[in-house]
Amino acid sequence: GRKEAIKRGRQIADEILAIAAQDSNIYDEILALRQSKHDIEHSIMVSTLTVMFGLAMGYADEVLLADMATSGLFHDIGLTKVDPLILAKLENQWSAQDLLKYQEHVEAGVMILKGANAMYSETVYTMIRQHHENYDGSGFPARIQGLSITESSQLLHLANWFDRLTSGKLDGVPLSPSESLEKIFKDTINKKAVREVQPELIQRVFQFMLDEKEAAENLLHEATSRAKFVSDEKLKSA
Repeated sequence: GRKEAIKRGRQIADEILAIAAQDSNIYDEILALRQSKHDIEHSIMVSTLTVMFGLAMGYADEVLLADMATSGLFHDIGLTKVDPLILAKLENQWSAQDLLKYQEHVEAGVMILKGANAMYSETVYTMIRQHHENYDGSGFPARIQGLSITESSQLLHLANWFDRLTSGKLDGVPLSPSESLEKIFKDTINKKAVREVQPELIQRVFQFMLDEKEAAENLLHEATSRAKFVSDEKLKSA
């Protein structure tokens, strides 16, 4: 049954891709998605956010976007090989041994997908392998850094980071979507913080969303002004 579900992953990813692309206002869509969909599984949320971040970066290649959706969907499938007692704890309660066991889920996930003969691309496997690698080299499992981490993998990392913050996986205190975005941005410009994702990439994604939000607000203001003008003109002629 699990093998069949994995093979169906591409169909699920395509559905996520279609949903994510429906609304051009990505900023508001992301905030609303995490604010009102607490019952959505982490994997579905990360998959959708990864696609949205890709769209914010200007990605248009449908194959790449589908691979990104698939990677988000299966990025944590290797957790099925991790002791549930470890996963039941908050991340800040893990022992050093717990952390090492948790880190094994990355390669385990790749092996599960390959074992299902689902024929996913190398992009999917690379993104899953790299979704916990930090830009400064402090991540796992390979401790690679900088541009050795693919941009799509960093977008998956960003999506995973955002959802972990909003769900309170670290310390049991969930942040609001806007608080999560603010924390990510502050950590990005803080030279003493762990550099999880390339700062320029985060700035590009966030700037796009903010520009889009401002444009949408300006459009709404203009539409409201025009409606008021038309209403006033009708009253004058009545």
